[in-house]
Amino acid sequence: MKCFISNSVLAAGLMLLSVASYGQTPITSVPFTISAPGKYILAKKITESSQIRR
Repeated sequence: MKCFISNSVLAAGLMLLSVASYGQTPITSVPFTISAPGKYILAKKITESSQIRR
C-alpha cells in the first residue's frame, strides 16, 4: 500500500509538470526567430558567445 501511494504521488507530480509546459515552445539556443504568436520559454540558461553589435 505504501508503494502504491508513493507511486501515485510521483505520477501526479509528473503530470502537473507536463501540464505546466503544455503549449509552450522551448528556446534552446540563440539566435532564435519567433515566427508565430504563442508562449515561449527558455529551456535552459542560454549564452551568446559572439560579440554584441552596437
